[in-house]
Amino acid sequence: MEAILGWITLLIGAIVVLVVTWQIKTGRHPILSARNFFLAGFMIYQITSAAIAFFSGVYWELSLQSPAGTGALYLGWVVIFLLVMHFVYEWKWFTFGIPKKLAKPDPLPAPITMMTLAVGFLIVGYVFRLTFQFIPVIGVLGTMVGVTLATAAAGMACWVWAKQIFNPARASFAFAIVGLATALALLRTFGRRDLVSVAVVCLWGAFHGHFKKQNLGRMFLPLTGVALAGLIVISAYTSVRTHESRERGFVDQMMSLLQANVFAGMVDVFSGQGAAPISMWLMESRPENYPYDTLHSLRYVTTNIIPREWWPEKLDSLGITMVPEAAIVNKASGFTVGPGMMGHIANDNPWIALLLYAALMGAFLRILDEMVRLEPDNPFVVIPVGVALGEIVAIPRGELGLFVFRTIIAIVSAYIGMRLVAKLLVAFGMRYNVALTGSEDAPAREAGEGDGNQRDDDGGGSGGLGAEPAGGARGGQRVPWGLQGS
Repeated sequence: MEAILGWITLLIGAIVVLVVTWQIKTGRHPILSARNFFLAGFMIYQITSAAIAFFSGVYWELSLQSPAGTGALYLGWVVIFLLVMHFVYEWKWFTFGIPKKLAKPDPLPAPITMMTLAVGFLIVGYVFRLTFQFIPVIGVLGTMVGVTLATAAAGMACWVWAKQIFNPARASFAFAIVGLATALALLRTFGRRDLVSVAVVCLWGAFHGHFKKQNLGRMFLPLTGVALAGLIVISAYTSVRTHESRERGFVDQMMSLLQANVFAGMVDVFSGQGAAPISMWLMESRPENYPYDTLHSLRYVTTNIIPREWWPEKLDSLGITMVPEAAIVNKASGFTVGPGMMGHIANDNPWIALLLYAALMGAFLRILDEMVRLEPDNPFVVIPVGVALGEIVAIPRGELGLFVFRTIIAIVSAYIGMRLVAKLLVAFGMRYNVALTGSEDAPAREAGEGDGNQRDDDGGGSGGLGAEPAGGARGGQRVPWGLQGS
């Protein structure tokens, strides 16, 4: 019976892949989107992880009372969740016009200005990360903002590089910015989310900076190269990270990577880390052994910003509390698990949470993708979505409430922070050059220069962030945060 469930799991995964592929080929949705990154995480943590458990008969480090019965129910929940999320996303339910309110047009910065902004984002990110770590109470939030701005710098640098991938100056600049952002993401941390965010935003920036305007064949090799580079770094870090990583500086982290087993790390990344079996254990244990904690994840998102120093009774994550419940032993202090999306639903009262969480996730992802659709060439809109993709990939694994919270913080801090840093740089004398055209599909491409090596005019429409776009750029564009050039 479990083998049959394994094949059904693979069939569900195949259908998801086919639907997404059809939507990409027909132009309904782009190949890179917040929805697709979420589904990639769902495939790993809730589909692949379940298939491995069904075929092997090994349910991570847990024992299930009825693997076949619980597994069948699990797959039923997966199908319901995916269907509800799909239709809410496609029909744009519950978006309440939010994308149009947030995706406002800005003057599109020329490449030289984007490079200057990337340096500014990186410097401010380092200042926040290195100073807020010593500040009580708000330190954690401040360091998150710092890493987010550094991640935005990496995305901006890759955006510029993608337009001229064989330009050594741009390539060197992107490599330096991405390397420094990676260093900050690895500083004294055990988790991989910041590192994943830097890797993904590089792919996102390159795609939106140029390759989305190419066909799949022409974008395949460059984007695959960027993705593989990021995957190798993530897999290497996965294989060597320990709880002592929280105390390591950048040099120590780099030295540890020299001992990395990339293949082992890659297997760990794509195996799903037992998320599906953990979800099934939670399904069996609620409410018979442990009562429902109704909408725990939703409450966790809304209260997580309150420092525990101010509220000692603040909610604990499910990934922490279920460790003693499941008698998971021989682990380091503070060990947590990824309960999986279905596990969170089981804990949070599935009679309410299954449909509600699926609908909320569909609406949330649609809001993000609609913002990008409305302003596809505006880095002040596109990159804030990109910096959160590393968190979005992890949402199906859990901790659900924590990763949704971190997603929101990343988007908000990048959306606001990028504009504030731009305003600060212009106040200190930076010349905000506006790109001549708002799209590379304009006259330059018609003239046969759309081959990835076209010339970008770095000087069009200059005069500060309040300058009007010139030479065919979109007119009447507003300045981020009302900033006016001198």
